Amino acid sequence: MNHVHTPHSHDQLLSTAKSIASALTEQAAKDESGNTLSAETVGTLEDAGMFRLKLPEALGGAEADPATQILVLEELAYANTAASWCTMVGATAVALPGAFLEDEAVAEIFPSGRVPRGAVGAMPIGKTKIVDGG
Repeated sequence: MNHVHTPHSHDQLLSTAKSIASALTEQAAKDESGNTLSAETVGTLEDAGMFRLKLPEALGGAEADPATQILVLEELAYANTAASWCTMVGATAVALPGAFLEDEAVAEIFPSGRVPRGAVGAMPIGKTKIVDGG
């Protein structure tokens, strides 16, 4: 695993997102055509600490506030929409167990400070309604 620097402040997180934009843009077409993020894109995001965006600080994360999270994801989306979406999913997937599980489970999921990659499944419960005009 590569060394991961985790930016923590609002300004550091935004600066880091902007600093990887060109690398993400270079990979965007490959990511879209392959229907998955390239290893290069994942590595760029991981090395920049983006998957730690929502993770509690106690586990090596940025524990960014919601407004900062949105701004960081917006910066990533300017460069590579798929990378931004996958960052949101991946960051959420590791933050939820890190924030809400018992210490024993956290120790098993995050051994020796290692932060795993993750994905989440959600079941949307909203309903659409046809109205005049749309």
